[in-house]
Amino acid sequence: MNSTTVITSQLTEYLHTYASHGYFNGSVLVAHQGNILLADGYGMANMEHDVPNTSKTKFRIASITKPITATVIFRLMEQGLLSLTDRLATYFPDFPHADEITIHHLLSHTSGIPNYTARPDFWDSIMRLPATREKMLAQMTEYPLDFQPGERYNYSNSGYMLLSYIIEDITGLTYPQAVKQFVTDPLGMHDTGVDDGYVLLKNRATGYGVDGGIVHAPTTDMSVTYGAYGMYSTVEDLHRFAQALSRGTLLGPESFEQMTTIVQEDYACGWAVHEFDTPHYGRQKRLCHYGDICGFCVDLLIYPEIELIVVVLSNIGVTPTVKFSRDLSKLILDVEVEMPEMKRSVEETAGMVMSEEELMPFLGIYQIEGTDRTVEISLVAGVTDEQRERSETVSSNRPSDDIKPTSPGIPHLLITKQNQYGGVDRYHLTITGILADTVQAVTHHIWEKVCFTRASDGNVTALTYEDVYGIKWTAQRK
Repeated sequence: MNSTTVITSQLTEYLHTYASHGYFNGSVLVAHQGNILLADGYGMANMEHDVPNTSKTKFRIASITKPITATVIFRLMEQGLLSLTDRLATYFPDFPHADEITIHHLLSHTSGIPNYTARPDFWDSIMRLPATREKMLAQMTEYPLDFQPGERYNYSNSGYMLLSYIIEDITGLTYPQAVKQFVTDPLGMHDTGVDDGYVLLKNRATGYGVDGGIVHAPTTDMSVTYGAYGMYSTVEDLHRFAQALSRGTLLGPESFEQMTTIVQEDYACGWAVHEFDTPHYGRQKRLCHYGDICGFCVDLLIYPEIELIVVVLSNIGVTPTVKFSRDLSKLILDVEVEMPEMKRSVEETAGMVMSEEELMPFLGIYQIEGTDRTVEISLVAGVTDEQRERSETVSSNRPSDDIKPTSPGIPHLLITKQNQYGGVDRYHLTITGILADTVQAVTHHIWEKVCFTRASDGNVTALTYEDVYGIKWTAQRK
């Protein structure tokens, strides 16, 4: 087992490697057995005003809200104010199938209630408009159940929106007041709350997306998020929350066991749960929750028995925070982590700039094998000085041998591909290797690789894409 000094050095090197190359922008905290090994910010909380991220920067935490909502429910259960077997009909008698759906179904995503954020009209209209309880209930009851309650698992924000309302009806408080009373105030989480989108928050990060370069993320009206994915916090406050759960100071042992026992697939009540054999600590249970919302990607990971806590919060919406939290926890557990080879000297990359004529054979539509999806490779004449300056503020400490954004005026490739929500992601490509039959490139802002295959006549016939998790797919040029 490595010493604390060695582990801290490894954590620092890992994050510096990504951040200094523009591949991580956010804040991170790593703690083990009561010791905070790292708590720091990387890149910018606001890129237009050059405000750096710190361990006290406030981020929207998206679906990490769910474990907090679940904790409030379990605290109310401990006080005898509700039972997990209570039927939805107790609170919403007119809700379809309310006599079949329990609070436990809502907590574990097994209610069958359709996910309102999966509605076809959600991203274009609903998420941008103020919502009342009545409007949200109408949206959740417009479609039939996806399945009979308890039959299977299907992630649904609807269940946690309903839990927010149940909390309000039981306590007589608003959901934000209840979170404050039952979670944040007892733990001293003074930089955490429910984001209404209107109140000014000191040290708030701005959320960004990627459309070639860094851009402002789409907006959402926070009234549609509430107890499903509507809170903000800091890495320091989420550490307080995770530590309290691990130490049993927030919930009793029976409640904690019930909250973290898998119901369907890998989900319990407010947490995804997995078990692993570790080199030095035997078999351990891991709790985790990912979240993303309009320019923010976040992940919280806890090994409660050994009090290993990793919090990764980013204000760029494509950031693979799950990969980062897993890799950082592996460094603590003495499990090998593969570091990307990002550095290229000026001499190594100087010959890898291709002219517009040389890039023309790469352009076109590529059909992903075994699917009906396509990707497009297009040509960009070069980024402007302003775009380059903005992209370089992602890191406040870029060493001279980094892979830099393509220089202004130099033509380069842009890849456009579908993302998990049905929208599109666009990334500039930097060429990192040229051979007779292949050309290799990496995407900007998220470390993913593209390998183009060339025929003997120089025409590009296919590309292979490898994402940040090592998943590969091949697409044939049409």
